[in-house]
Amino acid sequence: MQPSAQRHWRDHHACSDAPGTGLLALDAAVPDGRRKGLQSRHQEAAGVGAVASQSAPLIEWDEVLALGDEAIDRQHKGLAAIINELHSHRDSPDRDAQVMRCLTSMYLYAKEHFWDEEAFMDRVGYPDRAEHATLHCEFVQKTHDLTDHCLTDASPCEELLDFLLTWFRTHVAVEDAKLVAFAKGRGSAG
Repeated sequence: MQPSAQRHWRDHHACSDAPGTGLLALDAAVPDGRRKGLQSRHQEAAGVGAVASQSAPLIEWDEVLALGDEAIDRQHKGLAAIINELHSHRDSPDRDAQVMRCLTSMYLYAKEHFWDEEAFMDRVGYPDRAEHATLHCEFVQKTHDLTDHCLTDASPCEELLDFLLTWFRTHVAVEDAKLVAFAKGRGSAG
C-alpha cells in the first residue's frame, strides 16, 4: 500500500454514523466513471485466480455464504478470492512482494466494497449503520497492523490469514446477513 493510501485509510479511521461519513468519505478518492470495473482490475492486479501454490483455498464459496443480494455476494466472492490468493503465497520465495500485491488489492477492493455497502445502508435506512461501518474501520486498522508484522516474520502472516478468514466468515454470516435481511424486509434489496 502506498504511503499516501495508508495515510488516507488511517485518517478516515474515526468512523461516524452520519450519512456521508465512514468509508463514504473516501468517495472523493474514486473519481466518477472510475468506480465501474474497479473490483475486476484490482483482482487482476493481485493476480487473483492465478495458482501460486498447491495449497487448498481457505475459503471455498458455497451457498451457505450467499446472502441473496447479487452485488454483495459478487463482492464477497472477490474478497474471498483475494484472501485465498494471499494464502497461496504465504510460503513463496517472493512472499513479501506477493503479500503486498495481494494486500494492496484487498485494500482497494475492500474500500470499494465497504463504500458500496455503506451507501446501501444509507439508502435503506439501516439502523445499525454506525456499528457496521465501525466494523469496517476496525477491519482496515487490524489488517494494516498485521500487514506491518507479516512482512518481517512468517508467524504474523499466519495471524493475518487467521484474522482475515475469521473476519470474513463472521462478518458475512452475521453482520452482512442482518443488513440484507433488513433491506429485504423493507423491499429494498436486489
